[in-house]
Amino acid sequence: MQLISTTPGFPVKSIEKAVDFYTSKLGFTCTFKDTAYGILKRDQVEIHLWPANSRKWIWRSLFLFLKPVRLGNESFLAGSQSCRILVEDLDGLYYQVKPHGILHRTSQNIIKTSWDTREFSVLDPYRNLITFYEPVDPVVR
Repeated sequence: MQLISTTPGFPVKSIEKAVDFYTSKLGFTCTFKDTAYGILKRDQVEIHLWPANSRKWIWRSLFLFLKPVRLGNESFLAGSQSCRILVEDLDGLYYQVKPHGILHRTSQNIIKTSWDTREFSVLDPYRNLITFYEPVDPVVR
């Protein structure tokens, strides 16, 4: 048995707005989109989007202890996810993304981590975090 890959699924309030962000700012191609789901692909990476736009939980706030929120599409879930994407040519991607003003860190630069990667992060419109990274020594993965 072997695990082959992972596909992050991000909660978003609007599939349309999120698809526009991922295609126009990060270079993904939309391979499927309707009001209930979106699939984006760039090279070997695939990201799925699902709507987290229900506001029904707001009206139950006084009685949450009796009837907890369990729908799974509550609006507060949007922006609660993250993923890390291994890339080749991190610098090239960084200079492609930087002009869009979506970098996460205050330094706005590629950082070197203590776990021997170079990386930068972006936030989608709903504050889901995507970190792009490459090993400092590309031979070691």
